[in-house]
Amino acid sequence: MDVPVNREWMYKRVLPDGVGLENTFYEGVETFISHACKLDLFKNEGTIRCPCVICDCRQIRTPNEVEDHLYKKGFRENYFYWTCHGEKRPASINITCPPPPTDRQNGCVEKVSSYEAMIMDVAGPSFAQCQQQNTDESPNEQTQKLFNLLDATQSPLFEGCTSHTELSATLQLLTIKAEHNLSQEAYNKIVDFCRGTWPSDNCMPSDYYRTKKLVKSLGLSYEKIDCCVNGCMLFYKHDINEKVCRICEQERYTLKKTRGNKVKQVPRKRMWYLPLAPRLQRLYSSPATAKNMKWHFENVPEEGVLIHPSDGEAWKHFDRAYPNFAAEPRNVRLGLCSDGFSPFNMSGRPYSCWPVIVTPYNLPPSMCMKEEYMFLTIIIPGRKNPKEK
Repeated sequence: MDVPVNREWMYKRVLPDGVGLENTFYEGVETFISHACKLDLFKNEGTIRCPCVICDCRQIRTPNEVEDHLYKKGFRENYFYWTCHGEKRPASINITCPPPPTDRQNGCVEKVSSYEAMIMDVAGPSFAQCQQQNTDESPNEQTQKLFNLLDATQSPLFEGCTSHTELSATLQLLTIKAEHNLSQEAYNKIVDFCRGTWPSDNCMPSDYYRTKKLVKSLGLSYEKIDCCVNGCMLFYKHDINEKVCRICEQERYTLKKTRGNKVKQVPRKRMWYLPLAPRLQRLYSSPATAKNMKWHFENVPEEGVLIHPSDGEAWKHFDRAYPNFAAEPRNVRLGLCSDGFSPFNMSGRPYSCWPVIVTPYNLPPSMCMKEEYMFLTIIIPGRKNPKEK
């Protein structure tokens, strides 16, 4: 990757003797803070994204806090181009990306935001080619959803708004909901308050249901699968219509009365399954992560130092045992772990969750242990009522 000459200071933080920081690093951090304070985020909220190793541009902090983090921890890996702070990468290092989106009527090239790039990763190169084709043929349903999503990345939140589009504001609020464990009701009230304070022409989805409907086209969905209360089997595929477990003969459903005094069948135990294949495909479809999926193969380990599973004897033994698999560096190697825990106070009814977490070991250590690259593929909540027979 081409590195800007004037950014070499970013990764020369500590003095050679290990005591104190380089003067060039102090000056460079001041330059970065000055640049970040010119962005709309700082002008509107007085905060900027922190690019330190820990925050990784995901946390919003004050300039003084960001400065302190950078002095103590340094910049995130390979952040020579400040893409999360308004800069664009040179075209020479984006040659593997799909062609930039164009105005389908005028054919003029537009700037590609990070949200537009995300949609291109979801859709693949064929979608970019479809955009550039002048045809009277109507797109299919899935392609039309992606076009609608792309329009949402280009539509300002309201007339005159330059800091957020419909999609960016929606995703930011969803991130806040997830990070702070907000309920659906709390989310709806926040959205209702925001819509009331913004101009009336704002295009923010009015509630959580419509928010999920907007972002659903991004993919990476999940499936709900009923399972035996004792964990014997799944009511799936050819067993999907079964009402009783074939192993222990326990009932699949329990009966529950609704408000209208109607009886509803409620699964006694259910599994949330997050399909693994689409998530692995997404790692290869995005230029930002595809190059790192061969890191385990291209990395030259330091003798006597263990920093990654690929440096260990177990990995090398597997390569010797299966040379055909090892010869293709793009083959995916996964680590799996699982354990049960009780998410709530045990004074109530017994309740347990069993997450199955899958980690792709192709990635470098700095990415391998990040939450966004560890796939929570299966969660099995099970509740047992002591009164049940």
